[in-house]
Amino acid sequence: NQGILEKIVLCKRINYETNHQLDIFQILMNFRLKISNSCIYVWKRNHRDITFGTSPEKLFSFKDKLLSLEAIAGTAKSNSSDKLLLKSPKDIREHDFVINYLLDSLRLLKIPNYKKGDLKVVSFGPISHLSTHIKSYCENYCPFDFLKILHPTPAVAGFPKDKSLIYIEKIESFSRDNYASPIGWVDSLGNADFRVSIRGARLINNKLELTAGAGIVEGSVLEKELEEINLKISVLVELIFS
Repeated sequence: NQGILEKIVLCKRINYETNHQLDIFQILMNFRLKISNSCIYVWKRNHRDITFGTSPEKLFSFKDKLLSLEAIAGTAKSNSSDKLLLKSPKDIREHDFVINYLLDSLRLLKIPNYKKGDLKVVSFGPISHLSTHIKSYCENYCPFDFLKILHPTPAVAGFPKDKSLIYIEKIESFSRDNYASPIGWVDSLGNADFRVSIRGARLINNKLELTAGAGIVEGSVLEKELEEINLKISVLVELIFS
């Protein structure tokens, strides 16, 4: 409201003490069966520290000189009407920050020729998001050049990026650690695929950390942002413990 930031993504974390061994393989199978169009990821540092999830958010993919980006922002329950999300000024504004950031990133990378797809609603199980694809053919790029410029996008940080990161560190009472970090692969030919590690959990010494966030822009309503965060966490709980 003071005009210091145009958007900030703030997160809530819930900790669960688990008294029994979680079957990570079965949880990943639940993810695959119930949210088949998300990216299932797992990162096992050791047997006491495992990060896993089902991310709907592609940071970028690069294959055979085709760079593919996707803006994912704006959230609603999947059983609500797509038209409500497409006509929500707050969600459109939140989504536009991500699109504009991605296009600015292409300009920084000196990639002038790109094709932007239409705005649409995509459902990832019980949760739907606004989505816009951006594609461009380009040569002589290293995937880590894309990674350096693109991450973090306004979908997980805010805008302006540098200021939003400062305020996130001041406001949030915990370190995000792996939450919202890029996770992916690069092969020997320079092809790559990176996702954003959201919609997941971290299991540390029988303690389960669940983290979710919401984008706050002009026009945001506190109760609705909390509803969005709680929706994301409740979906995770159901998938993990079902």
